[in-house]
Amino acid sequence: MKAIIKKIKSALQGKKISFYQEKRENLQNWQMIESHLAADSRNLLDIACDIGYYTRNAATKGIFSIGVDINEPAISKARTLVDPSIQDRVAFSRLSLDPQNTRLLPQFDVILCLSVYHHFCRMYGEAAGRQMVLDLAGKFSKQMFFQIPSKLGKFRGDLSVDLGNSQEAVEQYVAGLFQPASDCTVRLIGKKKEKPPTEEFRYLFLVEKKS
Repeated sequence: MKAIIKKIKSALQGKKISFYQEKRENLQNWQMIESHLAADSRNLLDIACDIGYYTRNAATKGIFSIGVDINEPAISKARTLVDPSIQDRVAFSRLSLDPQNTRLLPQFDVILCLSVYHHFCRMYGEAAGRQMVLDLAGKFSKQMFFQIPSKLGKFRGDLSVDLGNSQEAVEQYVAGLFQPASDCTVRLIGKKKEKPPTEEFRYLFLVEKKS
């Protein structure tokens, strides 16, 4: 066994780890978020933060920001990318959210839940994924920024429907997700260009507490 582990380590030595945010276009998403971010936001939770692009950007605006992710290498890299000028208002932690611990999260002014819902569904089933979203809707006091893919065939049927790159279908599905949260409003605030043919756009929604 030791010999096998040694071979694996030797094969991996020097191999570059590729992270999700290194392969995606993030600036357009951040610009949409930044333009709608509540000016009096004091703290923010970035779920599935990867290497912390959005977490760090929020911290540069003076918001105390926490990024969580299931992937320890991503969390480790996120920590190395923190500029000293924001190190007192940004933190990263390895955390795998599940139907039980989502309910135990503290309150945040803002939550980012970007392109992670379908993974909830894949890991725990769509009904549990829906409940996790509703639990998160009870954990923010101002805003949640929410995003899902517009075509789900590549995710092995995580959802009961394939949204088929249709803006109307995505809007209807997301509205249905938050419909039980009667104290929230949901609106589409923009779309990010993706790489066809998988999907043309990825749509970004703003969920807010009713005044």
